[in-house]
Amino acid sequence: MVRVKDPEADPDSVCTGFFIDDSGYLITAFHSMKHRFLVGEEDFDLTIEFDTPEFDGVEFDGAEAEEAAELGDGVAGAGATGLMSSVTVAAHARAEWCDPKADWALLKVDYSPAAYLPLNGRGRASRDDLSDAELHVYGFTMMDQSSLKLALFKGNYVRHMAEKRRHHISYVVRAEGQSGGPVMNMANGEIIGSVVGYREREVMTGEAAELDRETVTALGLGIDLRAMAHEWHARAARFITARNPTLAVLAEELSVPELPNRFLRGREIVETIETLLGSDLASVFVHGAAGSGKTSVCVEAAHDLAAQDPGTSIVRYDFSLVRNRSSAMLIQALSMHLLVSKSCFEPIRECLESGFLRDHSKAAVELLHAVRTHRVIMIVENLHAVADTEDEELLKLLVDLESAAKLGRSKVLFNSHHQPPMGIGAPVVEANGFAGHEIAEFLRLYDVETDHVSLGNIAKLATNILCVEEVARSPEWRRKVLDGQDGPAGTEKLQRYWIENYARLPERQRGVLLAVAVMDRPVSRVELEEISDVDGFSATFEKLQRNPPLIRTSQEGYYIHSDTRMAMLTSSDRRQVYDTRLRAAHFCREKGSALEGARLLVQSEALEDALELLYQRRESLIASGSVDELEQVLGDIVERAEKSAELRKSVARELNILQASCSTMRGEYSAARQHWAHAAQTTQVPGEKAALLRRLGDSCRLASDYDAAIRHYQEAAALVEGASDHAELNEFAWASLGLGKLDRLHADYAQALERYGNARDSYSTLFDRTGLAEAEFGIGEVNRLLGAWGTSETAYASSLEHADSIGNVERRAYALWGLGEVCRLTGRFDAALDHHRVGLELCLKLGDRRSEGWALLGIGQAEFAAERMESARAAYEEALEQFEKTKSSTEVAHARLSLAELRSVGGETDLGLYDAADAHYRGLSLKHCMVQSSLAKALALRRLGRHRDANSLLKQAQKLAKKYELGPEERMIDVVRGRRGYAPALALNFP
Repeated sequence: MVRVKDPEADPDSVCTGFFIDDSGYLITAFHSMKHRFLVGEEDFDLTIEFDTPEFDGVEFDGAEAEEAAELGDGVAGAGATGLMSSVTVAAHARAEWCDPKADWALLKVDYSPAAYLPLNGRGRASRDDLSDAELHVYGFTMMDQSSLKLALFKGNYVRHMAEKRRHHISYVVRAEGQSGGPVMNMANGEIIGSVVGYREREVMTGEAAELDRETVTALGLGIDLRAMAHEWHARAARFITARNPTLAVLAEELSVPELPNRFLRGREIVETIETLLGSDLASVFVHGAAGSGKTSVCVEAAHDLAAQDPGTSIVRYDFSLVRNRSSAMLIQALSMHLLVSKSCFEPIRECLESGFLRDHSKAAVELLHAVRTHRVIMIVENLHAVADTEDEELLKLLVDLESAAKLGRSKVLFNSHHQPPMGIGAPVVEANGFAGHEIAEFLRLYDVETDHVSLGNIAKLATNILCVEEVARSPEWRRKVLDGQDGPAGTEKLQRYWIENYARLPERQRGVLLAVAVMDRPVSRVELEEISDVDGFSATFEKLQRNPPLIRTSQEGYYIHSDTRMAMLTSSDRRQVYDTRLRAAHFCREKGSALEGARLLVQSEALEDALELLYQRRESLIASGSVDELEQVLGDIVERAEKSAELRKSVARELNILQASCSTMRGEYSAARQHWAHAAQTTQVPGEKAALLRRLGDSCRLASDYDAAIRHYQEAAALVEGASDHAELNEFAWASLGLGKLDRLHADYAQALERYGNARDSYSTLFDRTGLAEAEFGIGEVNRLLGAWGTSETAYASSLEHADSIGNVERRAYALWGLGEVCRLTGRFDAALDHHRVGLELCLKLGDRRSEGWALLGIGQAEFAAERMESARAAYEEALEQFEKTKSSTEVAHARLSLAELRSVGGETDLGLYDAADAHYRGLSLKHCMVQSSLAKALALRRLGRHRDANSLLKQAQKLAKKYELGPEERMIDVVRGRRGYAPALALNFP
């Protein structure tokens, strides 16, 4: 998306435009370019401008940054720091085509953009799909040409206006200069129109020119808009996964499964499956022993069925991988597939919500809707791996997927060693091994000829493809089989055979195979060499790849058959398996993959080692947004620790600290309190116990339980008061800081400043920059509430400097919030927005919902002060939603009071909102807030003409302000009381 300026025609004009391909075709509003079309001037010069985000931790060049910016809301946010840099390009343009009635124009610009936006691909037939669509409208404005975020509005589809070839949209179009901006359907990330402008006599609605690929393709431009859209969604997937390790792994595995080897194709069972699925059935269940060819027949049938409908996609999900054995992973994998293959955004958007792992229901609903709507063939493999699972949600999801497929055109192909679990209604198709001609054709590939008798002997073992492979691979065993000697028969004997077979392999080959087995995922050659740690690796590796290979290759890396993996783990000495996993864990740790390293240690029952690794890396893991994955590993540790009371006791402290840290970051302060309390009970060492009690106090404070917070802070301070130890001195300072925060909330500003100052002195002595950043922030907070703007701004700036010096993103976000508030309260609204927007991006990166809510509240207040009411309303409502999710009741009251003021100023006074906020403040004796809410309600009563009630409330507020020595509020009340009927919009200033 770009700003479009035509300086030759009008130096002061500005409109919005967006590229629809990478060759320079740009759509904008006709009325902004009509002077070029009406005078017949086809070629002219114009200027395009765009903002590119700067990224933290992901190295993008300028073109890629532009690409990220144009991927749209919620996509480019992954990894963005929030800082923007502007680019201006002077380019030659040609007036290509226009629709004056609909009000859109197509220009061909001599500029090749790094990114573009995809047009809606379903044409006019898709209008019914828009009835419940959430829409985002983007555009730049005359008022502020420095910010992309300023002109993002959310709205809904109202109706189609056939006579104008336009869409009528509610709650979106707001400012001059936004004309020509894209209207994006958030269900699929595609553009349904471009902004026209306001509707006459309707302040809250707008119109957009109708756009779709069908219309633009008809112009004969020679560009493949369908391919452009597909590439755009692939880019979106890359950016979404850039900061999400789980989705990144899933994205790598989304390649369409390859057809099986030639000799395995055309089997009768494939025809059976296709016949069943070609009828009204939506699912089949392929049952058979390991190696019986279940996967190959499912893949071949899927390819054949997909070939019957060009719009069909294929996805394969394998439960043999341990990490895949949860409903969360299944939902995320299928959602990623739908994004890439079907341009379907809604399921993956729900997966990206911070509470996804706790509650999958919304994501599951969107996923099942997409499965009903689109045609997807899902191969769900190795269902036996979750046969004993207690995850009822997973089993229900499998049943629901089958039902969703029945209601639409999708298909599900299950396969398993076991019979179907309860609830799966698919007919069972037996995979009983391979026919004689199939075996003979396979062996010929390796120059092994057999007669009828020998083939019969081999066929006895042909329930497992590995048995047939071994005939080709091992001359010794081939002679035994061809001579009719007894071979393994039955599942148990077959498993014993494999264990014995792999136990006889040379030690070096066993070492390499075991390295693949413990990783339980496709691996690179470098990983194999490091983890196996065998002499002569290259020669050994080549032998294992001889035909038929024991180590196979795919697009993702090298892997082994599940039976081979089972045999290696079973036949190997436990110490050897343990050592291999330790090497793998060490390799992962050195490469920065602490989570995978910890998983490997958990599988080795080295729970204490796993916890130590996670404990050491906890801050970086949480800061990188890996809270979901961290909680998954912690869940595995908890499950295994249940077996031993002694083990539970030994890991209790670290485990509770990790769980508390995750809960705190999610804003689940009740759960965090429990974990901090349990952790505090595990130690009597003064410094350690004080640290844990202080964190317990933090959780109580964040949950608005201020009495409990005071008690825990005081307990922590008492444990280390007068200490000389460095760590204990540090903890005393932190406990004092916590008490200072509560003094600030209760308007005891002199006491708060004293505590913050003492803490700052302690941190200076201890060279603790994190502590200094927090102490300076607290000093800034108190001075802001006292109206000492210069002192406050200096303190916030000092806090920001300390945070930046140590790379503390969380403290940086807090300091930016403080600077934004000082700017807002001193009339610098645009600067306030800049600070708050950067802070919001940092909070999103951290996954800190409560801080995200504060940033949104700051944005709303700045927009409110600048009289951009709809933008303020949207920010307030999002802030309220975040605070409600974290159960931060004081912050909920702040958001409600802010909304109450906005509605009152707009003529929609809701006194109930004022009363709800005031009741909360009085219940917790939050003096500053009590005075502020009373003043705000008094102004609202004045706006309603209830002057007597307003004056009575103003008197009460003035008494409170004088009693609590709240100078700025007392002076404001004096001004209001001295001017009859005066009811300005109140600049709220929350502690």
